[in-house]
Amino acid sequence: MQLDHRTIQIYDLPLRSDIDILQPEYVTLRFYNGRTIDIGALCYLIRQPSFKTNLGNKRTTLTGKLVQLNSICEQRKCDIRLLISFISENITHSGKRKETIRDMIARLVVFIGWSDQNKFYDILNNQKIAKKSLIQYSQYLKEKVLRNEITFNSAARQQNSIIIFLSDFFENETFFSIGIKIFRRNKKQDKNTQPPSDDAKAKVLALCEHLFDGLTSLILENKEYPYKLKFLHI
Repeated sequence: MQLDHRTIQIYDLPLRSDIDILQPEYVTLRFYNGRTIDIGALCYLIRQPSFKTNLGNKRTTLTGKLVQLNSICEQRKCDIRLLISFISENITHSGKRKETIRDMIARLVVFIGWSDQNKFYDILNNQKIAKKSLIQYSQYLKEKVLRNEITFNSAARQQNSIIIFLSDFFENETFFSIGIKIFRRNKKQDKNTQPPSDDAKAKVLALCEHLFDGLTSLILENKEYPYKLKFLHI
């Protein structure tokens, strides 16, 4: 399968009122923190896969994700044009945190990728197909949990984010949560990172200090190499 590079156009969010998206396949959206999502790549049904949800690194070039150029879909172009407007409106009017919206769209990209691979191409224009895809995607997430590939809470966050998006996008509050096994986060599984103790910090600082002093002596006093660094027992 041959994948090709394509030129992208970066648009800052929220979009200005005078901007009209004529070619959504070129669009990369840039969020408030500089992170970007190549939303235009979704106009192509065959493209470089997105397996992770932590998408959106700062792009340094004008080259987007690799795609198969002849897989561009006219219906998907219409869908993505609507999606771009939806994202911009959410940032302006929804009251949700911008980071929450960015995270939701990054997770959506992964879901659309899975849906395309499983031939659910119309999830952005047909809510019945979207729900069918969601049901099977939830089963897919469950299987990944059982194989210890992801945690249960990760699956819950992913599923919940997609349900919220689809409910808002299709303006149907209950349709996507009825008849679906909902994953509930287990707060006991959330592990907070504990800050290091003062004793641990003191040991690291002491090690750094002795390392600095030893290397300084080696360089400034022109001592022969190899040179034995002396450390305290810490």
